[in-house]
Amino acid sequence: MAKPFPRILKWFAAGLFLAGFAWLVTQRGESEDTDRVVPTASSEPVRKERSSTGSPGRDWDGLISLIDGGAGAEEVRARMSEIKGRWTDADPHAVAESIATLLRSGDDRETGIEFETGHGGGLRGWPSLRVFLLDVLMSTDPDIAVELAREILTDTNSAEEYAVAMRALVMERPWRASDEELESRLRMLLGRSDWQEQRRAGFAEALDLPREIASDDAFESLANWVDSSPEFEEAGEMALHEFAADHSSIAIGELADDPTMLAENPGLRAGLMARADPADPEQLQTVEAYLADAAVSQQEKRDFLKLFPLRSATTGFRLYGGNPKPFERESVIASDRAAALAVDRWLQGGFENLRPELEDLGLRLENWQRQATASERP
Repeated sequence: MAKPFPRILKWFAAGLFLAGFAWLVTQRGESEDTDRVVPTASSEPVRKERSSTGSPGRDWDGLISLIDGGAGAEEVRARMSEIKGRWTDADPHAVAESIATLLRSGDDRETGIEFETGHGGGLRGWPSLRVFLLDVLMSTDPDIAVELAREILTDTNSAEEYAVAMRALVMERPWRASDEELESRLRMLLGRSDWQEQRRAGFAEALDLPREIASDDAFESLANWVDSSPEFEEAGEMALHEFAADHSSIAIGELADDPTMLAENPGLRAGLMARADPADPEQLQTVEAYLADAAVSQQEKRDFLKLFPLRSATTGFRLYGGNPKPFERESVIASDRAAALAVDRWLQGGFENLRPELEDLGLRLENWQRQATASERP
């Protein structure tokens, strides 16, 4: 039986919580997130002495023998972790060339280990030996990693290989691919119905790609996929919310420009619109136009006002870019103040049909501001 997306089981929130309490979360300190360190290849690599049993070829043969001999997943994981550490300390270019040869051979084995993302986009769980090779390659030679990535992305039938290979193309420049190429790769990913039907873990992890691309086209592609794939709505909704949390101006701008986008899911539209930053005059203007739009149902507007301003956040490691972080306390307080001023203005005219919801929102904002002020007292 196919398993549900592992990432959703691990860290998807049970439900969206009211945004005004986000400042309380930030008081607990910074998360353990750290920006991904881009690997660099030395122009004059220093070769280290290695034993004959430490060469990539011998290590690979040993892994094959271990798996073919019936070793359990934990024993295989321990051996792979040991090898990864040894390869990482060796001559990076030589290791990368050996990995490239192994990948191009097409040989592979399933490991019995679940796909798991770790710190800085690296992996802590490798479901196959080829995924393991791609993971190590990212910390050795970026040039070879990018070259191999484009080969694999064109031909692979593995969602996990696709997801890990994409890491090479979203590295910081000069290796980063263009937005146009990344958007094309995203469309290819979203078109793989077989990976979706199999609930592939790599597919779920790769849904972070639109957030990393941060373009209008990336958001539109993801939103259209969610519209056409209701059976995978949970994974898609999470990816859309993470995109909107990081790039609210793009998300609400796209939704405002195209009233048909996510029209079959007005609750999701309302939640994404609620991620608008009221401290940004342009975004606040977009919100006002949204509330005044007769084409938007009253129920959707009510749902929006129950959530606005929404600043919930998920946690956990990501394959691409930095990990999500709690909203900063000072920015939350500033946006609450801006939202309260807007609500006062809306109550004075133009939105009489939403008065009960606006009054409730005004009370929530007043309460949040009072709590914030109290927390500042010695």
